[in-house]
Amino acid sequence: MATTSASLAIDLPPDALRIDRVPSLGGMDLVRANFQTRRSPLHMHRELEIGIVVAGTRVVRCRETEYEAEAGSIVAFAPGEAHGGHPVGGAGSAYRGFLLPTAPGPAREGSLIPPGDHLRFESPVIRDRPLARRLARIHASFDGGVATPTPDQELLEAIEALFGTHSRLTPPGKPAAASSTAAVQAARWRIERDFAAPLRLSALAAAAGVSTFHLIRLFRAATGLTPHAYLEQVRVHRASELLRQGMGVSLVACLTGFADQSHLTRQFRKLVGVPPGEYRRRTCASPARRRRPA
Repeated sequence: MATTSASLAIDLPPDALRIDRVPSLGGMDLVRANFQTRRSPLHMHRELEIGIVVAGTRVVRCRETEYEAEAGSIVAFAPGEAHGGHPVGGAGSAYRGFLLPTAPGPAREGSLIPPGDHLRFESPVIRDRPLARRLARIHASFDGGVATPTPDQELLEAIEALFGTHSRLTPPGKPAAASSTAAVQAARWRIERDFAAPLRLSALAAAAGVSTFHLIRLFRAATGLTPHAYLEQVRVHRASELLRQGMGVSLVACLTGFADQSHLTRQFRKLVGVPPGEYRRRTCASPARRRRPA
């Protein structure tokens, strides 16, 4: 898979990223990107992200390590797993990805997508060319690039193959001390509850029962992000939910703790890759919305 076929090529301008929502599998987002000079900061999704580098090479940053993901590689990030990326030298890359919703808690009987709390891939960059080709072809079928009779079922079967070969349900390494885990959980709970309000680091540290310096260290070790970066992630995630419901950008900014619409736009574009207005147009649920993007 050193080069892409015409049906799998990414027809986007340099450094452009496009997200389209389809109702399949509980409502998933299809991502297409043409990375040239674009650098993605450390960020995370509440969804399971499975992607394919269909051309070029991109450096993926995850788990305090850098991995080279060349054409034919799969990238896979568990919900809540911080990751970023940047180009290799002056070379670009093309990417197709799925953002798949997962539910916290015990796995439902018969579910092919394990809950995010228990999912961990052995590596965020997976070199399995046959499966990568399969996933890329299925992705293209959702946006009309190729004809696939049953894309939903084929995607589930491909995901099951990915889980069976390249994932594990027990996080690696020694578990964190109970007190450290409780401190991070308390801070995360406060952020999730009060994300729309002004939140000071000192208040989060008080809720966690540790010093501000210690909280930053614990929080980064557990999530890969600082508490402030995590707060921005939560705000952007909630903003995306409201935008998908059709709410206006200025009102969403007000309801999610951003100073104004421009502040939301900067953070949303930084973390999601597209402006909130475009995201709203492409993902807003509507009875008249077609299954495949135009």
